[in-house]
Amino acid sequence: MSKVKVRQPEALSSEHEREVKRLAKLIERTDSNVIAFALFTHIDDKKRVVDLLREMLETPISNVPLAGDVLNPLDFLTSIPKTPRHTVNFTFVGKWQRQGKEPSELEKLAGYLNIQREGFSEQPHAAIFWLTEAGLNKIITLAPDFWSWQSGGVFDFVGVSGKQVMQPEDALPTYALSEEIIAQYRQGVEEAKTIDGGSYSIHEKILENFSHLLYEAGHYDEAERLRRQAMEITKTTLGENHPDYATHLNYLGRVLRAKGQYAEAEQLYRQAMEITKTTLGKNHPDYATHLNYLALVLQSKGQYAEAEQLCRQAMEIDKITIGENHPEYAYRLNNLAGILESKGKYVKAERLHRQALEIIKTTRGKNHLEYAIGLNNLANVLESKGKHAKAEQLYRQALKIGKTTIGENHPSYARVLGNLAGALESKGKYVKAEQLYRQALKIGKTTIGENHPSYAR
Repeated sequence: MSKVKVRQPEALSSEHEREVKRLAKLIERTDSNVIAFALFTHIDDKKRVVDLLREMLETPISNVPLAGDVLNPLDFLTSIPKTPRHTVNFTFVGKWQRQGKEPSELEKLAGYLNIQREGFSEQPHAAIFWLTEAGLNKIITLAPDFWSWQSGGVFDFVGVSGKQVMQPEDALPTYALSEEIIAQYRQGVEEAKTIDGGSYSIHEKILENFSHLLYEAGHYDEAERLRRQAMEITKTTLGENHPDYATHLNYLGRVLRAKGQYAEAEQLYRQAMEITKTTLGKNHPDYATHLNYLALVLQSKGQYAEAEQLCRQAMEIDKITIGENHPEYAYRLNNLAGILESKGKYVKAERLHRQALEIIKTTRGKNHLEYAIGLNNLANVLESKGKHAKAEQLYRQALKIGKTTIGENHPSYARVLGNLAGALESKGKYVKAEQLYRQALKIGKTTIGENHPSYAR
C-alpha cells in the first residue's frame, strides 16, 4: 500500500519572511505598548504569519475578531493581566455598510480608536490590527488622530497564501457571514480559551458575540451551541442569579423560538423574568424586554390573551424608561399589532404597524432591516383585509431591503417570499405564486429544516 504524501505549505517569499521578522523585532524590542497594522486578503495569509510569529516570540499570542457588539479593542487589552505581555491580533470582520442611519461597524471601530488612543499607551501589550488594504484606508480617513499617533507602522502580508477573498466586504449583505468571518471567529473562540481575563471572560464575550451574529445570519444550531457555552462560563463566574445570566437566557430563548422550540423558550423567558425582577426590579428595561419576548412565544403558541397582556405591560415600562419614540418601543408596537392581528382586530393592528413604521423611519431610516420587518407586518394586515395589491407592493419593498441586509438565503427572507406568494395567489397569479412558494420552501429546508412549525405553513 503506497503512502499518502502530505503536501507541505509553500515557504514564504523572502519579502514576506522579512516582514514577519520585522514585526517580531518590533514586538520584542519594545517593552511598552505596540500598535501596528497588518494587511492581508485571506484568512490563510494571517494564519501563516501568526504561526511563524509563535515560533519567533515568547509572548502569548491571541486572536480577537472585531464585529457586532465587540468593537472596542481597549476593553480586551485592559481585561488582560499586564503580565505576561500579550500580542493580540485584532481582526476586523464586521460590516462596512450602514444600517439605515446607524454608523457602520467599521465607523464604530474607527471612533473607538480615535477617542481612546491615549488609553492604548497605558497598556504593555502589542496590538496588531489586521485589515484589508481598503479597510486600512478607511481607518486612516475615519480615525486620523489615531493613525498619526500610532508608531508601529504597516506590515504587508497581502498574498502570503496566494489566495484571494472571493467576495469584498462591502458586497456582503449586512447580516450575512462569509466563510472567512466564520473561520476568524472560530479561531478567536479557540484562542480566547487560553486568555485569563480575571472576572472579565474574553472567551465568554467572543462566544456571546459570535452566537448573536450567527443568530442574526440564520445559523441557529451553532448559535444555540455557542450561547450555551457562554452561559456556562457566566454561571461559573457570576452565578445563576445575575442579570448577565438572565440576558443569556433571553438570547437563548430567541434562538429556540426561531427554531420553533416554544416550550423551552417560554421556560427560559420566565426564568429570566424572575432573575431580573429580583435583581433589577419590575420597572427595569430588561424586565420589559423579557416580557416582550415571552409575549411573542405565547403568541406563537396561540395564547393571545396573555401575550397581549404581557406586551402592554412591557410598553408601559418602556414609556417611562425609554420613551415612545425609541426603536424598542416601535418593536413593542409591532409585536402588539401582530397579536391583535391574530385576534382578528385588523383595524387596530394596522394603526399600530403604521405608528411603528414612522418611529423606525425617523430613528433607523428606510433601509434598515427593522423597517423591512415593519413593512412585512403591515402587508400581512392589509392582506388579511383583502388589500392584495398594496400588500404585494409592501412585500416587494421588504424583500428589496432584506436582500441587502440579511441576504436571500435567510429564513426571514423566505418568510416574506412566502407572504408575497400568498398575495399573488389571492390575485390569481398562480404560476408566479407557485414559483415563489417553491423558492421559499427551498430556503426554509436548508436553514430551519422541514420539522420547523413555520415550514409547513
